[in-house]
Amino acid sequence: MNSIKLSKGELTKQRLLQSAAKEFAERGYHEAKISTIVSNVNLTQPSFYLYFKNKEAIFQELISHFRKQLIPFVERTYDIAKMPHDEVPQRIQIGLSHLFQFFASDPNLTKVAFYHSEQGEEFRLVMIEMMASIFKHYQEVGLIRSSLFIEVAAEGFIAMLDRFTYRIILTNERDIDTLAKQMSDTFFYGILAERKQN
Repeated sequence: MNSIKLSKGELTKQRLLQSAAKEFAERGYHEAKISTIVSNVNLTQPSFYLYFKNKEAIFQELISHFRKQLIPFVERTYDIAKMPHDEVPQRIQIGLSHLFQFFASDPNLTKVAFYHSEQGEEFRLVMIEMMASIFKHYQEVGLIRSSLFIEVAAEGFIAMLDRFTYRIILTNERDIDTLAKQMSDTFFYGILAERKQN
């Protein structure tokens, strides 16, 4: 989870967090066991309690870690609204690629945060709000058609991202950059064939 040189105690804590992410991702919060978390990293239960008060504490630390990593992606996306119109689809594609790479870099943590926690819906709502803000800006400047329902478009975009993350990114089924391009193209250019002018 961290590339900075850590002390022995910090390394032990990181090992516990990684083991916990795996256990929560595979079994869900209620079925996860502290005994499994510690045995996976050759530690004892008393060792666990040196670092975490209980199962809820380690779970919440994982969620907090995920949130801290996700926020910069959200903040960078707001910059897209300031870009020239013709750069937007490519920039969204690049942003999607980076976000998918982040999700794939720690699939257990992504599963826990998005699919095994109450905060998963909170993360989705933050991203929906972000996309709605971008779409609204481009609607105001004429890049997006005025009849578009912004909330539906933002929800649809994040629903696509959510589904692709769960079914494709976390299973390594497809190349991340290819998927980001396909999703961006589908969303921005639609599914209908181009009409020929008479």
